[in-house]
Amino acid sequence: MKAVNTLLLIFMLCSILACRDQTSGKSETQKGAIKIDTTKAVKIDGYWAVPKPSFDFNTWIKNTKDTLRLVTCSKYVYSPFGELKSKNAITKSLLNKFLIKDSVIKYENYASAYHFLTHKTSKLILYFDKDGPTHSYIFKGLINNADVDLENGIKIGMDKADFLNHFFNSFPKEIMDKYNFIKFDSCIQDIIHSYTFKQGKLVSVDFITDSYLDINF
Repeated sequence: MKAVNTLLLIFMLCSILACRDQTSGKSETQKGAIKIDTTKAVKIDGYWAVPKPSFDFNTWIKNTKDTLRLVTCSKYVYSPFGELKSKNAITKSLLNKFLIKDSVIKYENYASAYHFLTHKTSKLILYFDKDGPTHSYIFKGLINNADVDLENGIKIGMDKADFLNHFFNSFPKEIMDKYNFIKFDSCIQDIIHSYTFKQGKLVSVDFITDSYLDINF
């Protein structure tokens, strides 16, 4: 009888210890882990990031060790200064600080009007057509002045973390610290934004298009 009681006591102690170990392990996992809904996340270099629905994320491309390329179908990639449909809209937009100079460039069978915008050391070439919302009005550009605002509160001098938080609900710090150049490619081939960061701050934004035309500032 004494042996049976001893066995029962040992069994009960083992059960209690096992429960404590399971509870302890589960708590450590919950405490140390960040819960990610992987149905809404993308994996970049082995880490999960959660893009905002408005960013309309498509895929990512790593083309160099310090450049991250993100492909997006968002309105922002085509219209980074808001929706503009004609020259008349420029002075009422985020580009209202810029001086505008118009130029009609003639080709073999047609002529097109381009708008050359300058503000301090920032410059843009705009071209308006009727190709719809998946075609940008920006032909070429460089923004490097802090008093020029883009959509979504993007501006020169902002932190890289703040920049990414405008487009992602969650972005891993390991990836954030790794890249100094972030590019946004439009999912329908048209325009590329290049964001350059130095010491964690945005210092310039370049815009280029896939046009074969050689038009310079």
